[in-house]
Amino acid sequence: MELDPACIKGEIGFAITNRYQLIPCCRLDDLVNHNDPEYLKLLSVSTISDENTIEQILSSTEWIDFVNNLKNNKGPAECFRTCAKNKLESKKRIIYTIQPKTNNITYISKL
Repeated sequence: MELDPACIKGEIGFAITNRYQLIPCCRLDDLVNHNDPEYLKLLSVSTISDENTIEQILSSTEWIDFVNNLKNNKGPAECFRTCAKNKLESKKRIIYTIQPKTNNITYISKL
């Protein structure tokens, strides 16, 4: 199966987790991907801090290797579910927010 990575093409923005880690796509932030050794290498250099800027993270060997792997159809399982060329079914997520004070649920978007 071939990949057509939206993160490389600039169709989606990178995400920042609640652990201040820069990741290529919000869909990668789940427990399944946290068991992927290559993805863990990427996370090991992806924490944003005063000493580790986004520019430094993106120019790290681990990020360069990750992008090159995607170009060569290698990546976490979620990349294949989300960005496979000619996929028969796309995985859809609907995003909502919950307002803490009122508990109102607001529809945000469909991915």
